[in-house]
Amino acid sequence: MNKLYYNIRLIVKISQNMVTPQDIATAKWKKSKFCDNGACVEVAHIKGKFAIRDSKQSDSPVLLFTNSEWHSFILGIKNGDFE
Repeated sequence: MNKLYYNIRLIVKISQNMVTPQDIATAKWKKSKFCDNGACVEVAHIKGKFAIRDSKQSDSPVLLFTNSEWHSFILGIKNGDFE
């Protein structure tokens, strides 16, 4: 496989996995059922990544995490690492 072909395939693969503003706007956002005062975050799974945003402001910046980063975070919560 020549180098140009490989680079083009890599660019296409990266662009297919990029999260766009449209992806964020149409994502199925979830928040905890224990969230009653509005000071919560919402989570969505978008193109194999986990997205987090402020539940009070749906247009707030979105943080994106890979599956391994997200699962490490959840494991840390379960282990009490953030208390």
